[in-house]
Amino acid sequence: MLFGCTTERLVVFIQDNPQFDIPLSIMNGATALRFETSPQHRHQIPRLLADDYLFSQLTERSYEAGSKQRVGRSGG
Repeated sequence: MLFGCTTERLVVFIQDNPQFDIPLSIMNGATALRFETSPQHRHQIPRLLADDYLFSQLTERSYEAGSKQRVGRSGG
């Protein structure tokens, strides 16, 4: 289940990260994700929704992660 994930947030992410090559369309005046049925592209949206992308505050870089564990805050 996607918590806090909206189409608007996905569109912004795609616009900020063109390397993911997910096409966008305008529908009823709003930007939306466009599903491509070709074998080389049909996995792109489900992969994005899997949310396997991380941002490092330390290096200020984005990474793709095959497995993730939630990191808790220490102290306090």
